Amino acid sequence: MASLPRGVLLTDTRGRILYANPAFERMTGYRTAELLGRTPRILKSDETPPTVHEALWRTIATGGTWEGEFRNRRRDGTLYWQATVITPVRDESGRITHYLALAEDVSERRRRDEALVQAAEGVSAQAGRRFLHTAVWYLADTLELDRVLIAALDNGGAPRLQLLAAASRDGDPEPALPQPPQEGGVLARILACGELALSDGAAEAFPDDPLVGAARAALGQAIEDEHGQVIGLLLALGRRAVADPQRAMALVRLTARRAGTELARMRSEDALKAQVRLLRETLERLPDPVVVLDAARRVEWANRRAHALGLDAMDPQAGTARAPVPVDEVRRSGRPLEVEREHEVPGRGVRRLHVSAAPLWNEDGSFRGIVAVARDVTREAAAEEALRGEWRRLVQVLEALPAYVCLVAPDGTVRYGNRHFRERFGEAAGRRYADLFPWRAAQADGRVPTLAVFETDQPVTWETQDPYGRWFEIHSHPFPDPDGQPLVLEVGIDITARKSVERALLARREDLERVAHRDPLTGLPNRILCRDRLFHALQRARRGGEMVAVLFLDLDQFKEINDTLGHDVGDEVLKLVARRLRGCLREGDTIARIGGDEFVMILERISRLDDVAALAQKIIRTVSRPAHVGEHEIRITPSLGIAVYPADHQDPDTLIKYADLAMYRAKREGPGHYQFYTPDLTAEVADRMRLREELRLGLERQEFVLAYQPQARLRDGRLVAVEALVRWQHPTRGLIPPEVFVPVAEQGHLAGPLDRWVLQRACRQAAEWQRDGLSELRMAVNLSDRQFRDAEFVHWLGKTLQRTGADPARLELELQESALMEDPAFAERRLRELRALGVQAVVDDYGSGSSALEVLARMPVTKLKISERLVARLHDEPTAAAACGAAVALGRHLGLQVAAEGIERPDQLTFFQRYEDLLGQGYLIGRPATAEVVAGVLHRGRVGLDT
Repeated sequence: MASLPRGVLLTDTRGRILYANPAFERMTGYRTAELLGRTPRILKSDETPPTVHEALWRTIATGGTWEGEFRNRRRDGTLYWQATVITPVRDESGRITHYLALAEDVSERRRRDEALVQAAEGVSAQAGRRFLHTAVWYLADTLELDRVLIAALDNGGAPRLQLLAAASRDGDPEPALPQPPQEGGVLARILACGELALSDGAAEAFPDDPLVGAARAALGQAIEDEHGQVIGLLLALGRRAVADPQRAMALVRLTARRAGTELARMRSEDALKAQVRLLRETLERLPDPVVVLDAARRVEWANRRAHALGLDAMDPQAGTARAPVPVDEVRRSGRPLEVEREHEVPGRGVRRLHVSAAPLWNEDGSFRGIVAVARDVTREAAAEEALRGEWRRLVQVLEALPAYVCLVAPDGTVRYGNRHFRERFGEAAGRRYADLFPWRAAQADGRVPTLAVFETDQPVTWETQDPYGRWFEIHSHPFPDPDGQPLVLEVGIDITARKSVERALLARREDLERVAHRDPLTGLPNRILCRDRLFHALQRARRGGEMVAVLFLDLDQFKEINDTLGHDVGDEVLKLVARRLRGCLREGDTIARIGGDEFVMILERISRLDDVAALAQKIIRTVSRPAHVGEHEIRITPSLGIAVYPADHQDPDTLIKYADLAMYRAKREGPGHYQFYTPDLTAEVADRMRLREELRLGLERQEFVLAYQPQARLRDGRLVAVEALVRWQHPTRGLIPPEVFVPVAEQGHLAGPLDRWVLQRACRQAAEWQRDGLSELRMAVNLSDRQFRDAEFVHWLGKTLQRTGADPARLELELQESALMEDPAFAERRLRELRALGVQAVVDDYGSGSSALEVLARMPVTKLKISERLVARLHDEPTAAAACGAAVALGRHLGLQVAAEGIERPDQLTFFQRYEDLLGQGYLIGRPATAEVVAGVLHRGRVGLDT
């Protein structure tokens, strides 16, 4: 350290000097012996600000390195500038043990800088662009440089430089700056590094920069604003090396700092000018007039709109503006004012203006004038007056309302109450709302909705009950009065009667909710609740990795129970089955009745399919036990189909469908069977779906034909009627019988179109035979339950008869016995409508169900057809003969024709030939045939009936 050219000083932590090198002795004039044990305060002068020493100790006390300059005093009393760097010295543990100071005499540099400042004083008197132009020439002349330029930086997107000032001692034109600055060029270097100081060798440093060219010296400085943001640069180039680089760079830095100040001011001035232009343009574009007047009411400025209204016109005698603005009022109050004044506009008459005026002040606080914004409110004033008239009319309406109405002010007082209000609550004007209705605050936890409207400014509808049990529906709305003051309009409607109805409806709705999810007959879940429970059961099984079994149960022969014993007995059977099923299942398993005689069971937490099979067998045994319902002993068997999650499917509806398919497979095996779902069952469904689509296409392609089977009088074989029977002539499957395609048509909603086609075709054929001389022949057509109950059927049939020309009196519509018994009142009404058309009605398949004789007696029918199944049992069951005889006797007693269906054996024919005038139909009398084939038989008039 003794040989170092800079002064070195070592102190302890309290600042006492322990060592000073020779360079420090020469700089201060003190010998080391004089310094040891003393502090650096021996050098202190009064010209170093105290804040410098405070910053020094604050920095080194926290372990930091301090760097700065002192104005010190030598031993001989002379002053000098000392640049010092003080660093803490630490031991192995990191503790500060000493401070090391490096010191240098910088008095010469300080004097040089002061000289530069003095030299630049002539330039600093300039400002703005004049300063920039003067500065570049000053630098070029002072430093003997060939070119100096100052450019502003635009950092929007890619950096761009705008040349503001340039000086060339050779008279060269202003250079074109590359945009953006050339990468690796002199401009980019200055922007990147902040400074460039090449007193020589510039051309070698920037060989590819045309701006540098052959220059040897290149001095540059980034120009910054007061926030340290680079806003430009200064560049000086010279063909000769710079003799005093330090002085030159100091002058460049000084000029750049001042250029930064000027450039920032120029930008601020430009921005201010732009704002002024924007403000002026904005004021000019305002739809409202704006005018500025001084304290003497003289117009200083007005926009175009103000000029159009004549607000800038001057009174030539008074020398003041004619504008109706409150200059004196604003002067007196010192605050903004709003007034409405009338003003005569040339060519437009007197207008009413709403004027908003604000004071303007001089810098010394004296009143300068006002700025006023006017708005033409002539229409609004007229509308306001109309509103006042409307208000008066509204009050008249309110007085006549049956509901009570009151107006509440913001202070909670009632401003107005209509007649109904006064009759109910007395004269209320001026009384407090809370005093009139104290119970409302208690009901609303202290926050009465009507009064809350003042806070929310939103309408509200609410209900309240008074202490006497009366209910009111309250409508509270914001309702400003004609002066614009806020009020709340409250309309109260007595809804006590409605509340009573609502309570009754709510109770009814709750009952309906129960009905919506429960089967009313058995109390079991219905289809909706069943599906919901299955959905949740599958979710639980999915989480627990368990199986769920779905069992679909259908009762065998249940339709026969309904038809023979009546629906009351059938209902009791269903309730009995529900009870027996409950006894078979575990707690938590679901049993649902989803329609008719169909039940679904959901079994959760299944571990083995054998358990499901065992349960299915148990269910079949339990349900199949004989039961006594009233006076009847009934034995009914179930068919069961089973689908399992997840093996068969994971969707609730699909599982129920698969179990249904399995049930039909079990039913085909005979009563009392069960069947697990297998994929081939889906194929059967697919085949039915294909058949349904082919059926739809068959209707479109007219693949259906009618066959006609004769009906003859059994006494002499005379033909009296034919029955139209539909057949499907499939292009690839051949002739398909009705028992195959009719169920498919009913399932696919195609039965209606098929029924109409059959009836239309039969009517057309009947009309054709009538024209061919068979006028006495009757045409019989089966009528489905769906057609019979269709509200439009009678009207449609009448149109069809007119269109085809068929004789209504020769048309017989055959109805199932069950269709008449299901709703006798409707059936009687519909049959009378058909009779009014002239059409005859026939009870078909009589003896297959149970008919109430008194109901049958009042039905307007003309014929009774004995059931084919009853006729078929004549040979095997003695009771069948008695039943047929009873049917014949009943028909004759009721004055009806009687016909026997299904006569296929001679013994059957012999049996019925014993009765006078009985009709017959069957293969023994005539097989169904096409119209062409049967026409020959019809023209002969009779068939042979030899037994």
